[in-house]
Amino acid sequence: MRIDKFMAAISKVQPLDSTRWGLFIGRPGIDNERLNLTIRNVSVPGRKITGNDLSAGLKRTIAAREEFSDDLSMEFLMGKNGYERDLFNGWMNQVVDPTSGNPNYYSHYVCDLGLQQYDKKGMLRYAWKFYEVYPIEIESIEFSNDAGDGDSMFVKTKVKFAYKNFLASGVQSSLEEVQDKIDQMRIQPGGGGISLPDLGPLL
Repeated sequence: MRIDKFMAAISKVQPLDSTRWGLFIGRPGIDNERLNLTIRNVSVPGRKITGNDLSAGLKRTIAAREEFSDDLSMEFLMGKNGYERDLFNGWMNQVVDPTSGNPNYYSHYVCDLGLQQYDKKGMLRYAWKFYEVYPIEIESIEFSNDAGDGDSMFVKTKVKFAYKNFLASGVQSSLEEVQDKIDQMRIQPGGGGISLPDLGPLL
């Protein structure tokens, strides 16, 4: 296919711009406004159907069940003061005490998390509400002397999260239902009573 025909065809599809994210972590003291500026890449769980063969004689039956694969992970640009890395390091210290190795009470370190994905025009297209989230891994940070372009010239930190379950628009619920649950996080005690930022698209 000629490039001009391809561009004309793909423009009708209007591919979703995956770089426009809205993020809200329902945990007291978190600078959600800053995280909305520094978040760059997000990996949400996949979905699959598995089945067990229950064949008996000439009759075959498949017992199917739904599973979600992979952890939730996010990559952030790291500011000069290291806020993005220090934030999640401190959170992980509340999961397991780094000195004694003792775990904390589960209810003390989990919280809910909302994700929103926008198109280039700022229209909300997808939303996820994750329940009982906490960080489980901060990947190693890469430093380089090589000059780069765009985001490649900045230091980034990637964090993986565990969660109990989640709602995804277009899967279990409508976009409006998931969005409403994210909006409710603004006024729930899990938000810590702090002033919460608007979850609009990044500029």
